[in-house]
Amino acid sequence: MMELHTINDLKPFGGGDGRLYLRFDDDDRPEFHDVVDLSAMLAQGGVFELLRDPARFAAVEIEPGGRAIFWRIGEGEDDIVDLCADALWLMAHPEERILTGVQPDQQPARAARPALHKINWIKPFSHRTAPTEPAPGLNLDFDDESEIAEIDLSAILAQGGHFELLHDWALFATAQVSPDGRAVLWRIGDKVLELSADVLWQMAHSENRAASGPS
Repeated sequence: MMELHTINDLKPFGGGDGRLYLRFDDDDRPEFHDVVDLSAMLAQGGVFELLRDPARFAAVEIEPGGRAIFWRIGEGEDDIVDLCADALWLMAHPEERILTGVQPDQQPARAARPALHKINWIKPFSHRTAPTEPAPGLNLDFDDESEIAEIDLSAILAQGGHFELLHDWALFATAQVSPDGRAVLWRIGDKVLELSADVLWQMAHSENRAASGPS
């Protein structure tokens, strides 16, 4: 079963280029050794566009318990952008997802947060922005929505690492909902890639959240 991770310390990388130094609970060395590049997420626009401001990006905080990092983008309690520690650990160690995998019945427990989301239904799609540039995405039915959400995943696939495998449309189209509805999964042989329902929900609502950000 995949180990759950927590974050003990962090520091924005110099230059405001969307990178973070992170120290996870499985590394007791005094120096930072893990770097996560979030520039592809920032390039998506929407709520992530607010974090292109180096000062705002540098205001990142660690949640109590260390199970996520977050940025405050407004005055309300829920006006935040957050990323879970497990997803960040896998971004810092992309080879581990392919080598060890996570089976659908072994999904890690996620940090408790208000308004956890579930996915009821999924349908992959692809359209082309240019003859040689397919733009893969997902149509999703969330448990708290009456309309189907459409999410473009081009920026996430552009991160490379284990996500690079999903540039193969035949593989991308095998996306399925996890048994508990809390993630979208892709099987790579007997291994699994994962995107959490909460991250996908935030991406689907990024324009609304950006519009309600700080005045």
